[in-house]
Amino acid sequence: MTHAEPFASLPAEQVDADRLWRHLEPFATTVRTSGSPEEAAAFDYAERVLRSAGYQIRRLEHPGFVSVPGSASLTVGSDDVSCITHALAAPTPGVTAPLVADDAPDVSGRIAIARGIASPSAVRSLWLRGASGAVFVNAEQRYEMGVSPVWGSPDDEARRELPAIPVVSVAADAAARLDAGVANAEPATLRTEVDTGWRSLPLLEATLKAESGDGSLVLFSGHVDAWHLGAMDNGAANATMLEVATVLAGRRAELRRDLRIVFWSGHSHGRYAGSQWYADHHDEELRTRALVHVNIDSVGGRGATDLTQAPCMPETYDVAADVISTESDRPYEGVRYGRAGDQSFWGHGVSSVWMGLSEQPAVPSVASDAFGALFGGTRAGGFGWWWHTPEDTIDKVDPELLARDCRLYARLIHRLCAATVLPLRYSRTARDLHGRLEDLATAVGDAADLSRAVERSAELADKVARLEERWDATPDPNAWRVQKALAQRLVPLEYVAGSVHEHDPALAQSPVPILAKVRELAETTDADARRHLAVSARRKLNAVEWRLAEALDVADRALNRWESD
Repeated sequence: MTHAEPFASLPAEQVDADRLWRHLEPFATTVRTSGSPEEAAAFDYAERVLRSAGYQIRRLEHPGFVSVPGSASLTVGSDDVSCITHALAAPTPGVTAPLVADDAPDVSGRIAIARGIASPSAVRSLWLRGASGAVFVNAEQRYEMGVSPVWGSPDDEARRELPAIPVVSVAADAAARLDAGVANAEPATLRTEVDTGWRSLPLLEATLKAESGDGSLVLFSGHVDAWHLGAMDNGAANATMLEVATVLAGRRAELRRDLRIVFWSGHSHGRYAGSQWYADHHDEELRTRALVHVNIDSVGGRGATDLTQAPCMPETYDVAADVISTESDRPYEGVRYGRAGDQSFWGHGVSSVWMGLSEQPAVPSVASDAFGALFGGTRAGGFGWWWHTPEDTIDKVDPELLARDCRLYARLIHRLCAATVLPLRYSRTARDLHGRLEDLATAVGDAADLSRAVERSAELADKVARLEERWDATPDPNAWRVQKALAQRLVPLEYVAGSVHEHDPALAQSPVPILAKVRELAETTDADARRHLAVSARRKLNAVEWRLAEALDVADRALNRWESD
């Protein structure tokens, strides 16, 4: 646990449940499509509230590549099957082809039928296998999705990764008719309208300047755009952001670092185009000042009693667990982040905590299974059956659970902004890396030498633990600079596959994704392929070793300053 701070903890009663609910209504009564007038009106409301609370406001407009699904039809034989199409799928005036099951050996030139939610990875697989179109069988409800793996607005290269096939989803009651169509190889016809292109998107940045700030920054963000009315996703989160902002403004004198609250567009319809744009256009500030990103999505859902699975990084686990213990008797487990949500800042060395917070109890379903796959393997039941459907209305938000979730976010952000030393445990991160590197070394055997990386990660864990013990005993106002320097090396090692100046696709990743080729080497038996993989593995290991060496240098210099004092 961290050193006891001299300020009082945040009183739970400072969250005003009635005011919180009043904030919800402007975000739960209109359809807030990215770049729409209705979305702009919701941004206007947030801006008024934040200005009145004393925040410094910047209202920005930026280009974003977004996609709005229109009408869709599916005909099997002479039967019409009700369906919806998806953002970032290809439109078509009509494609006719035989039906085939998605697990058939050959889907080329056919319309493939798949079970589950239309995810980017499933669509990409069918497209690359040559399918002419894809039909996903959902549950009783049909779920709105963006089906592109491209993170945010595509650059000139990533635009080639946008799906080139039409995609629709149907409800479960259509399964029997589709199964019969597959059995008889019946022809089906897909027609879809999808409006995809560049739009001007709003972005609201509100900063609460610490009166005696140390120069660092905590980022708190959520998206405004929504599917349908989006009362839970993401109206409840937007209301929570405003209530937390109001509470923190009243405690401004206690803050040691600035709080920046950002409302995005382009999340639902542009695969995180808003946070991607912000990451690209505020690069230097994020790399040097931003310490932690608190994201919020779909809180306060009716029946959302499970607080054990909210995502975190190794370094943010302790503070997340401590805060959640104030409202729950069940121990917090946490899950590793999936490549989802507005997590656009890992390459900048910004640690993350939470995204979704409260979930439904675990009950296997199409929605909960898909939620777990998309958001990092959570063992709870996701956000509710109404998530991403027209049924996400204000009656799906529980006032008491929304107030509970708001108290948790308020406590967390207050602690992150007011603690002399941020409660970020990078010794945990180094230990996590060490364990994963040891496991990988065992798996790959003599094919690649991970010994230096294993040794350096162990040494780093020990040295950072010594620093943290020192900070616990005597909080150092300048510790954040060491934490930031460590995060610049360790967060990308844990979560970034490619360049830290780019954005990895919205597809599943293994831990320490830069070493994917080493994992492939461990699993490949073909002798010639192993030789080629060994070349790539060595280069990736060089990068890991160098980043660990830089992190060790950061820790050594901090320890030397301490010992010389």
